[in-house]
Amino acid sequence: MSERFDLIVIGGGVIGCAIAEWARRMVGDQSVATVPGLDRRRFPRIALVDAGDRPGSGATWAAAGGIAPHSDDVSGNDHLAAMAVRGRELYDDWIPALEAESGVAVPFHTGGLLRVALGPDEMEQMESEAVAGWRKHDMEHVQRTRREMRKLVPGLSAAVVRGYHLPQEACLDPRRLLAALEAVLAADEGVELRADVHVSGLTSRPDGVAIGLGTGDGMVGDRVVVAAGLASGKLLPELEGDSMLPVKGQLVEFEVPGAVGYPFDAQLYAKVERSQPSGQPVDDPDGGETDRYHSAFLVPRHDGRVVAGVTYEDGLDDLAPSETAHKAILDGVRALLPATSRAWRETGRWCGVRPATKDGLPIIGPMPHDGRIIAATGHFGLGLTLAPATAELVCALLTEDSPELPADAVAFSPARFVPAAG
Repeated sequence: MSERFDLIVIGGGVIGCAIAEWARRMVGDQSVATVPGLDRRRFPRIALVDAGDRPGSGATWAAAGGIAPHSDDVSGNDHLAAMAVRGRELYDDWIPALEAESGVAVPFHTGGLLRVALGPDEMEQMESEAVAGWRKHDMEHVQRTRREMRKLVPGLSAAVVRGYHLPQEACLDPRRLLAALEAVLAADEGVELRADVHVSGLTSRPDGVAIGLGTGDGMVGDRVVVAAGLASGKLLPELEGDSMLPVKGQLVEFEVPGAVGYPFDAQLYAKVERSQPSGQPVDDPDGGETDRYHSAFLVPRHDGRVVAGVTYEDGLDDLAPSETAHKAILDGVRALLPATSRAWRETGRWCGVRPATKDGLPIIGPMPHDGRIIAATGHFGLGLTLAPATAELVCALLTEDSPELPADAVAFSPARFVPAAG
C-alpha cells in the first residue's frame, strides 16, 4: 500500500528543506503567502524524506556558511551570477520569517567579504580573474586601504598588498539555519518529515510518481523533487553517469579567546601559495594555478568562533579528515593572521562532500521523460547561496502543468546531461 502526497521532496539538505518550506506556502494562485489553511494550499500534503538521521546531516551540515553571490564559482557564468544575486536578495526577508515562526535565532552576518592578495603574483591573479569577473557582472567591490582592511579584520598580515571589500557577501551558521527549517517544517501539519529513509528508485505511473523505499513500502507523489545531492544521480538514471562528481572539502573550527560576538567584521578570503615541508613554494613546472595555490577562507561566527577552510579534493567522497588538508588550512590562517591566530584554540575539524557537476552549473528543472519530476541538485559549494532562489524557481516549475525553465535558467536544465535518443 502506497501513501499519497501532493509533493514529495527527496533530500533534506538546505536545498530540499528550502523547497519544502517554500512549497508549503504556495496558495492556489501560485503566489507565496503567509502559511494558509490546508484547504487553500497548492500542496496540502508534502513529504520530505532524507537518508540521514535528521535533515541536513550531509553537505549542508559541513558547510562553512558563506552566502557568496560574488565568489569565483559564480562570476564566470551570467546565469549563475544572476541566480546567486537573487538568492542573496531573498535571504533578507527569508531569515526573519524563519526566525519568527521557528523561535530559532539564525544570526545573519552582513559585513561582507574581504578578498586580499598576499604578494605581487597573487595580486596579479586576483586582478586578472576575480576583479575582472566582478566588473563584467557589475558586482559591487570596493578597494580598501591597509588601514581600512585592518579595521575590518584586526591582525591582518602586513604582507597583504591589496584587498577588495565585497559588501553584498554574507554568512551564517548553516546548522542554525537547518534547525530553524526543521522546526518550521516539523510544526506544519501539512508537512511530514521522514529521516533514515533510503529511496531505491522512482517509477513514472499514470496516477503519479512512485517512490520505492526498498522495504516493500512506497509513496506516490503528484510531483516529486529530487534534491539528494550526489545520490540524485542514482535516482535519475536518465542523466549521464559522469554528469555529477564528488568534491571533498575539509574545515577547521577555532575559538577566539575573549571574543564575545563576531571576532572580526568581514569574512576573509585569499589564494595562498602552497609550500613544501621546507617552507619553499611548490615547484609547478606547468604553471598551473590550481596546483600552485589553495584557498584560505575564514568565516566568523556570532559566538566568537571562526570556521576556516577550504579544501577541494576532486573525486573523493569519504569523510575522513586528512593531515595534508589540515596543514593547508592552518597555513592559510597563519598567513592571513600571523599574530592573532596563535592564540586561537582549535575546537573541531570535519569534512563534507560537495555535489559538483562536470560543467560547474547546478541541475535544476523538469526531467525530459517526465515533467512531474524536478531535479534540484549539483549546487557544488553554492548550496546555501542558491537555496532560496532554487526554491523559488522549483516551486514556479511545480505549479506549471507543462513546466518549462525561464529563459535565464535554461542553462541549468537536466536535459543537457541526457543523451540524445537513438
